[in-house]
Amino acid sequence: MKIFQKLFIITSMLMITAVLQAQTQTDKLLEQSEAKIKANKFKEAVKLLDKAIELSPQNAQLYVKRAFSLRSLKKDKKALQDCKKALELDSESTNAYYEQGMVYAAMKDFQEAVANFQKALAIDKNYANAYLGMATVKQEAGDAEGACEDAKKAQELGSYEAEAFVKKHCRR
Repeated sequence: MKIFQKLFIITSMLMITAVLQAQTQTDKLLEQSEAKIKANKFKEAVKLLDKAIELSPQNAQLYVKRAFSLRSLKKDKKALQDCKKALELDSESTNAYYEQGMVYAAMKDFQEAVANFQKALAIDKNYANAYLGMATVKQEAGDAEGACEDAKKAQELGSYEAEAFVKKHCRR
C-alpha cells in the first residue's frame, strides 16, 4: 500500500511540475507576443500566440490577444472565431466582448458591435474602452450625438483616447 501512495505522490508532483512549466512557457510567449503587438508585428504575434494556445488551450486571454492581432491583419473571420472561443472559455471576459465588438465594427456590422460593447458594460459599467468603442461605431454610423455621449463617458472614466475623440468630434 505504501508503494502505491509513494507512486501517487511522485506522479502528482511530476504532473504539477509539467503544468507549471507549461504555464511559465505560456507566460513567456504571451510577453513576447505583447512586445510584437506593440511593435505592430502582428504576424509574429500570431505565431507566438499559436504556440501559447497549444500549451494553454483553456486560457481565454490568449484567444483575445490573438483576435486583436488577427483583426489588425484584416483577418476578421478568424478574429471572430477567437473571440467566440474566448467567450466560450470565459463568458465574463469584458476584453473578449470588447474585441468581438471591434471585429464587428471592422466588418461594418455596427449593431453587433454595439451589442458586444454593451455586454462588456453589463459586466463592468466602468469599462472605458467599451464606451469609446461605441462612440467610434456611432460616429461612423452617423450618430454624432450618441458618439459624443459615449466618448464623454469614456473620458470621465479616464480614457486619453476618448479625450482626443471629444476634442475632435464633440462640441463643448
